[in-house]
Amino acid sequence: MCIIFLEYLDEFMKIFLDDFMVYSDMESHLMKLRLCFQKCKEYIINLNPKKCAFMVILGLILRFIVSKERKIPYLKKVRAIVNMPLPQTHNRFKSLMVWLSFIVVSSKNLPLS
Repeated sequence: MCIIFLEYLDEFMKIFLDDFMVYSDMESHLMKLRLCFQKCKEYIINLNPKKCAFMVILGLILRFIVSKERKIPYLKKVRAIVNMPLPQTHNRFKSLMVWLSFIVVSSKNLPLS
């Protein structure tokens, strides 16, 4: 999906696995949405209307609360990570490290820093 939207990435669009987000100011937002929808139509990408959200001012994305001003970790998820039991095997430790790395890398890709 990243290749399809490559020209829009980091300009006004972010992709998270199989989800995407379009961000911009109010004046240009409809035009940018139209561009993304045209790409979806061209490449036969089906969107689920029940999972679409528009005009979101504050949202939960990849365990972060994201707004125009900033992004902060979602405290419920932070508590769950802090309170989880330590991994008892090498494989479980490796799995935890991969999962935590994913969160760190993904948070860097959010539109606000």
